[in-house]
Amino acid sequence: MGNVRRARAAREAGDAAELVAFLADADVPALISVASAPSAEVTDPLAAAGFAPAPVREPPMWCATRRAHMMAPEIADRTLAPLAALGEG
Repeated sequence: MGNVRRARAAREAGDAAELVAFLADADVPALISVASAPSAEVTDPLAAAGFAPAPVREPPMWCATRRAHMMAPEIADRTLAPLAALGEG
């Protein structure tokens, strides 16, 4: 393995370990998106923390253009208001 690949693998392992620690501290359930063929440096820390691959892969969704408003502002306000209230406690 070349130096660049080793450095990338170390960075990916560190990122996965940092994510696992963050989720453990937050004590919340999590769904994590990884590359379609993640390296062991990514999957090993996740598996050690109890994460497992989903039985069915979900197709990625993307939009090539920026939409002005995906929903009316009043609907967005009503929908997102409960999320804002979570930070008030």
